[in-house]
Amino acid sequence: EIGYQGITINLGNGPRAQKPLGQDSRVRRAFEAALDRQAMVDVVYAGLFTPSVQAVPQTSPFYVPDVKPPGRDLAKAKALLKEAGVTLPVQVTLTVPNNPDIRQMAEVIQAMTGEAGFDVKLNVMEFASSLDAETRGDFEAYMLQWSGRVDADGNMTQFFRTGASNNHQKYSNPAVDALLDRARATSEVAERRSIYAQMWPLLRQDLPIIYLYSQKNLAGMSTRVGGFRPVPDGMIRLQGLTLAP
Repeated sequence: EIGYQGITINLGNGPRAQKPLGQDSRVRRAFEAALDRQAMVDVVYAGLFTPSVQAVPQTSPFYVPDVKPPGRDLAKAKALLKEAGVTLPVQVTLTVPNNPDIRQMAEVIQAMTGEAGFDVKLNVMEFASSLDAETRGDFEAYMLQWSGRVDADGNMTQFFRTGASNNHQKYSNPAVDALLDRARATSEVAERRSIYAQMWPLLRQDLPIIYLYSQKNLAGMSTRVGGFRPVPDGMIRLQGLTLAP
C-alpha cells in the first residue's frame, strides 16, 4: 500500500490545540517514546503491517532508509514530560474512527502511553463525522489513515506545508516549507529523496503527525479465482478475472 496510519496532533486549529500535547513538542515526543510500534502491529494485525515513521512505505523510491522507527523508551518519555514541566497525568483526548481494528489499536496506545504518564480518553466517532471534526479543529489528537499517493509529495505537502489543504493541525515550519518546495521543483528521484532526508529530522522533532505503520493490501480469494492482479492503491479491478468450475 502507498499510504499510512498515524496520529495527527492539533497544533493551532482553534481552542482544542491549547493542550500540552499540541503546544509542546517534548510532550509529543514523550507520547511517541511510550509506543512500541512492532508490538502494536503484532497484537492488532498479527505482525502483517510494517512499523514506520515516514509518510511513504519502504517500497517507495522516496523512502529514506536512515529514518527508522525508534524502540519504546519509557525512561525517555518520563524524562521529557518532567522537562516539559507538565502536570501528570497528561490528559489527551484521542479521536478514533469507529472501525474495530482502529479502536483496538487505540486501546493499545491508551495502555502504552498510560505507563509513561498520559491519561488518554478515546472519542470514538463515525468516520465522516470525525473528518468534519478534524477540519473544524474539534480534536486534540486524531487516529487518521491516509490512503496514499504514488508520488511522495501527495503524502506530505498537503499535510505539512503552511496553509495546505489537509494541514488541519495548522503545522507551520518555514524550513519544512522550503524543503517541500525544493522537492517539488525537481523530477530526479535521488535528489528528491536527499531533500526529504533533510526534512525528516525537522518533522521528527516537531511531530505534527506521529506515524505508526504502513499498511499492506491483503486479499483473500478462492483457489478457483484466476487472473487477479494486486494494485498498490488497494482498489480491486475485476478485469481479467476468471472463475474455474
